[in-house]
Amino acid sequence: MKSHRPLRLVIGCDTDPDRLDFGGIAFDRGTQPQTWAGLDRIPDLRSALDTIRDARGRAPAVTWFLRCDEQIRVTEGSYGAVLVRFSDLWKHLSDAGDEIGWHPHFWRLAKDGSTWFHEVDDEDFQTRMLEESFAAFEADLGFAPTSVRMGWDYHNNRSMQTLARLGVHIDLSALPFQSFAGSYNDRGASFAGCFDWSTSGSLPYRPSRLDYRIPAVSDEISIMELPQNLLQSSFSAFLSEARGAVRDRSPRRLIRALGPNRIVASTTVKACSPPFLFRSMVRDVLRREEDWIATYFHPDELLARKGSLINDLIHRLSYFSTNVRSVVRIAERHGRPVEFVTATEAADLLAHE
Repeated sequence: MKSHRPLRLVIGCDTDPDRLDFGGIAFDRGTQPQTWAGLDRIPDLRSALDTIRDARGRAPAVTWFLRCDEQIRVTEGSYGAVLVRFSDLWKHLSDAGDEIGWHPHFWRLAKDGSTWFHEVDDEDFQTRMLEESFAAFEADLGFAPTSVRMGWDYHNNRSMQTLARLGVHIDLSALPFQSFAGSYNDRGASFAGCFDWSTSGSLPYRPSRLDYRIPAVSDEISIMELPQNLLQSSFSAFLSEARGAVRDRSPRRLIRALGPNRIVASTTVKACSPPFLFRSMVRDVLRREEDWIATYFHPDELLARKGSLINDLIHRLSYFSTNVRSVVRIAERHGRPVEFVTATEAADLLAHE
C-alpha cells in the first residue's frame, strides 16, 4: 500500500566564494579578497526554479547559508562583509520565499599570515568566533540566523551547544555514518577538513548534549539536526576521485579512480549533480520510506565555465531544475506528494512530529 505522507525537500546553498578548481583563487592561502562570480548565476537559478511547483503550488525554496566568520572578517574587511555587499541579492531572495541562513567556517590564519588552517583544536577560538560572527550577522541584516550548515561539515559537542545557545533552530551538517580524518594539500595549506558523523544515521534528531552525533535520550539540546542525503555508488566515488586527481595533479588518484580495485563509497549527491545520480538517491530515500531529502550546492557550481572539464561534467545549472523535477515525478509515482520547505520550516515541522 502506498504511503501518502509528504516527502519534503530542503535545498541549501553553501554560499562560499569561487573555489580554485572553479576558476577562483586559492582561498586557503594569504589574506587577499575572494572572487564571487558564482553569485551572478543565482538569479538565473531562481528563475528556473520558479517554473516548478510542489503539491501545494509552491516553487522550490532555497536556504542560502551565508559566510560570516573569521576568514571573511580578515579577507573582506568585516564579519558581515558578504551580507552587506550583496544585501540587495539576499533581500530579493528572501522576498521570493527563500531563507537566509549561516555558513560559518573555522578557518584560522597562521601566525605568519600566509596560510589558513581548519581550527579543530582550540574550542575557545571556535566559540568566540561563532558568538562574534552571529552578533555581526544580526547587526548587519537586522535578524539572527535560525539555520546553519557548518563549513567542512565539522562539529563537536561545544560548537553544537553554542549554536543552540545562540538560538539556532536547525543544523544541516551531518553526513550519515561518515568520518574523515583530514588531510593536507599541495598548495601549502595546512588545513584538516575533518569531520566525524560516524555514529549518525539518516533520520532527523535532536542531538545529545554528551554526543552531538546521536539522538538524545534525556539530555537533548534545543536544536534539530537534519542529515544530508548520500548515495553509495562506485561511479560517484569515481567522480570524486577524478576531480581530486585533477585538482591535486595526482596521477595516483586518477589510477585509483580507474583501476580494478576502485572504491564504492557513499557520496553526497548535490542539487546540481548528474541527474541519474540524483534520481538514484531519491529512489533510495523512498525505498527506505523516509520523509526528508536534504541536499545542497555551491554557487560556483552554477558557472557556465569552470576550472576543468570534470567539474563541468559533475555540476551544471541545467541539472538543477531537472533534479528538482525528478523528485516530484518519482515521489508522485510512489504516492508521495512533495513539499518544498526551507531549513527553519523543516525545524518547525520536525518539532511537531
